[in-house]
Amino acid sequence: MVTAYLSAYLFWRSADSLNTVLIAALAILAINPLQLYDVGFQLSFMAVLSIILVVPVLQHHVLDWLSPERFDERIGGAPAVYITMRAAQCIVGAVMLSIVVGLGTWPLTATYFNYISLVSPIANALTAILVILLTITGIISMAVSAYIPAAGQALAAPAAFIMNCMTGVVTSLGGHHWSITAVKSPPAFTVVAYFIILIGVLEFAYRKTAPKS
Repeated sequence: MVTAYLSAYLFWRSADSLNTVLIAALAILAINPLQLYDVGFQLSFMAVLSIILVVPVLQHHVLDWLSPERFDERIGGAPAVYITMRAAQCIVGAVMLSIVVGLGTWPLTATYFNYISLVSPIANALTAILVILLTITGIISMAVSAYIPAAGQALAAPAAFIMNCMTGVVTSLGGHHWSITAVKSPPAFTVVAYFIILIGVLEFAYRKTAPKS
């Protein structure tokens, strides 16, 4: 997907996320058409498509409402307000992203694995935030260790702590009997009807949020 996305700039074209995903899928299927029946292929592309199609609509209604600029007009631009609202945007955005992925992938999860996770939105949101911190600390640690190995090793301690926190989050949330619920594989008609309704709702939402000419 990244290759297809960056290739647009070689031809002096702006990259389009939806076209990028479709091109990547076609390229994979051209090499191996049987990938269409692979669970990983279906889950990966359905998750990405869900993010591309649903998040812009929710961003307009949710994240823009939490914009610091919106509150600056009322309060006067206090730094604490800006930091608080940015943090709220990150947390809400992580939860929203996890829910969106779940909306797009639960029919596949139910069909292939016969279960639906009840804690995945919260678990994924928390780990997504921790992954950002882990990436930052990991990059700093590697950069410093290239020049001062001892200091780089010391800076790796926060990264190890964050990884332990991620493991703890997943273990604590997923270790209960109510974390997942067993379901039967939904009929094909139900899955098709669900996605048709979802597409209809998205179409309506896009029309409502589209700028009026």
